[in-house]
Amino acid sequence: MTESGTSESKLGWVVVTGASRGIGKSICEELLRSGYGVLGISRQTEVFKNTATELQKIGQFEAHFVDLRDNDASEKFWVELDKSKKIVGLVNNAGIEMTGLAEEVSYQGFNDLFQVNVTSAYFSCMGAFRLMRETGGGSIVNIASVDAHRGISRMAAYCASKASILGLTKALAVEWARHGIRVNSVSPGAISTEMTSGVTEGSKGYEFIMSRTPQRRFAHPNEVAGAVKYLISPESGFVTGIDIAVDGGFLA
Repeated sequence: MTESGTSESKLGWVVVTGASRGIGKSICEELLRSGYGVLGISRQTEVFKNTATELQKIGQFEAHFVDLRDNDASEKFWVELDKSKKIVGLVNNAGIEMTGLAEEVSYQGFNDLFQVNVTSAYFSCMGAFRLMRETGGGSIVNIASVDAHRGISRMAAYCASKASILGLTKALAVEWARHGIRVNSVSPGAISTEMTSGVTEGSKGYEFIMSRTPQRRFAHPNEVAGAVKYLISPESGFVTGIDIAVDGGFLA
């Protein structure tokens, strides 16, 4: 199912997964304001319907209701995509978290985590590749995490999933450079979203983050969106295979 805005974009179209809220919504806003058309992907929820209405007031936005846990539905999106739209970018932002002791993670939970965080990103890259290869190239940005760079207790599965994104990014950057396709990643640190709303001032989680973040604050989602826009745009034309940490110094 699709909800559409206008149908043309001079700069081309960017596919953004996990577009309903938080970082994904901010990325859509930033790209729309820069003149790109955006094809947003998320599950069919009231939140995404409301987000789509907001984004269509900014620019050329189409909402595609796709559950990325369903491989067939994901493939169908790419196969049936309107070929009149030139896809110049893909942002793999969809992701879920999992916390808990490593030895207590179930097979099902682990597989569900990797399905969303890794498998869907991998095959979205393949879908975008087939289109970009035919139209002269493009830019792919994968959303990783600072947790891919450092060991975090009780987040072994999540850390592994995001480290996989870093490896995928570098491998595809090398493999697809000859097709004019750039592949980079962005690693957010502590970002102020609904997912972090439970980390309140004075809590152990909050104090842990602040103790490791020299700027001693959470970032706004639009600070991540700015890095993504740079990597999507021609301004980063000689940038591929790198990771930009938007983390207030967490990895310094």
